[in-house]
Amino acid sequence: MEICKIVGITRTLLGLGLCGAVMIQVRYGLQPLRRLSRMLSNIRAGRATRLEDPLPVEMAPLSGEVNALLDHNATVIERAHTQADDLAYALKTPLTVLANEAARIEDGTGDVIRQQTAPMNKRVGHHLSRQQVRVGAECYNGFVTLIVEDDGPGIPEALRTQVRHREAATAFPSFSR
Repeated sequence: MEICKIVGITRTLLGLGLCGAVMIQVRYGLQPLRRLSRMLSNIRAGRATRLEDPLPVEMAPLSGEVNALLDHNATVIERAHTQADDLAYALKTPLTVLANEAARIEDGTGDVIRQQTAPMNKRVGHHLSRQQVRVGAECYNGFVTLIVEDDGPGIPEALRTQVRHREAATAFPSFSR
């Protein structure tokens, strides 16, 4: 009978030890997923743009794919912003011409055209007003320095020396307007 008690206690202790070991292993094994979750939360909140922390080798392909997806999304968003800017610039002059022509028309047609073009012109103007670009020049000792300031992210640091060359307008079309 005493052997049965010892075996029972041993089995219980062994079972509890195994349960504790499994819990520790699961907790330790899931740490990289919790770290990945925090990194993704930081990206969503705008505190990071990529997955940077080192992850286990098994998660490297996932990290690479997520970073590639983030890069692709950034490219698509930048392209959409550029297209929206281009569209706003392209609409500004025709809308102004329409509004000016509508001012000359004295019947109800002119009123309708003015009523329709005014909100469009306002939206285009609002969009363009967010894109503040200032251009200036300074002359010093016979050299002219062109100064271009904007409220956007600007030219990436690594490309700044390259855009100073004459070919910059063709080499970097997204930076020239």
